[in-house]
Amino acid sequence: MDSIPIHIKQAIADHARSKPNEEVCGLILNDDSVLPIENVLPAGDVDDIDSTTKQNDFQMPDNILPAMAEKIQAIFHTHWRESSPALLSDTDIRAARAVGIPYVLYHVEFDQWDLWDPIGLHPWPLFKKQNDPKRLEFYTGWPWKWARADCLTLLRSYYQGMLGHTIKDFQRTPTEDEFQERLKRGTWNDYDENLGDQGLVKVHEGETSNFPFKLHDIVLMRLQGRMPHHVGIIVQLEPLQILHHLEAGRLSEIAPYGRARMRQTCSVWRIDDD
Repeated sequence: MDSIPIHIKQAIADHARSKPNEEVCGLILNDDSVLPIENVLPAGDVDDIDSTTKQNDFQMPDNILPAMAEKIQAIFHTHWRESSPALLSDTDIRAARAVGIPYVLYHVEFDQWDLWDPIGLHPWPLFKKQNDPKRLEFYTGWPWKWARADCLTLLRSYYQGMLGHTIKDFQRTPTEDEFQERLKRGTWNDYDENLGDQGLVKVHEGETSNFPFKLHDIVLMRLQGRMPHHVGIIVQLEPLQILHHLEAGRLSEIAPYGRARMRQTCSVWRIDDD
């Protein structure tokens, strides 16, 4: 799912405005109809912004997803407080990934929408500027967001969209702070431990000043801490340039792969053709 038809937006917005001081929820079905579902969380004080109530969160009955599994296109819910973001939360992203179903958010106060599909190629489908995943522009300009649009997201999307090669979604820590703490302790090494199981082969270890790169090579780097944790993809050979997604506050970009990055490189990986 990479767009929200106007009639679906209208149906969700009308339902949300019928209950202006709570989060409403429901399903978008495969026939493009909208099915409101009761938010079973208890009602609370409208002024209490911290309680787990239908004013601040949503929960559908436990039997809904299993019963409707074959008919569901997406799950939607709403925000209405000015203090609530007009973007899906970290909790929403984890939930969507866990059930493998797109999540749609409508913010009633701001009249803004967000959509994330856990199997989609673009992490910000409502804001993408290029629709063709065979073009490099498709992968640049993504706002950084932990577990939604980070360097692993970019690697997986590029290899799937550009090359038709699937790389699994490694298990992330719930928050970036926990990830940084594991890096400091040297207990996170998922790239090195998992890339070899993704139809990829390590073709070089160490810095790369004299390495004969090929297009689409994966460059695994250590920018801080004790373990390699950042990836870039070689997208130009003369001069060398990488596609990567560096950190919060930055957009995914094509950047020079110069001496500093070569020194930070721990290994190079590519598709195993054997």
